[in-house]
Amino acid sequence: MIILAYPNPHNPDTEIHTTGSFVRVVKRRTTANKKERRRTQSINMAYADLRDCIPNVPADTKLSKIKTLRLATSYISYLTHALETDDPAGGFKAEIGTISRKSNNQINLSNSAQVNGCTVEHITPESVNSVEI
Repeated sequence: MIILAYPNPHNPDTEIHTTGSFVRVVKRRTTANKKERRRTQSINMAYADLRDCIPNVPADTKLSKIKTLRLATSYISYLTHALETDDPAGGFKAEIGTISRKSNNQINLSNSAQVNGCTVEHITPESVNSVEI
């Protein structure tokens, strides 16, 4: 049996040996790695797109994935409330920080709402500049 060895183009310190099943395993692993890399990039791009949809968050603010999801949930709750009450006045204020969570999805619709650990406040367009992050 002849075993051929040639340099691995992905890792110059190793060689690929062509002994039937080993080559198939290497190819499968390489293909799986590429798929996972594409999947991760796709998810990260989706989070970036979602961050762009959340209003009143400065562009230079780095939001974690969980904060992005919580703010998006809060914003959706705010929009739902605005549609249900026909209350187009006011705005969305995203407060990002350490917030104690009394209960998941607790909503107080007086002047603010606590949703998934983020506070949503009804504010006027003039006071939008006072967003706390």
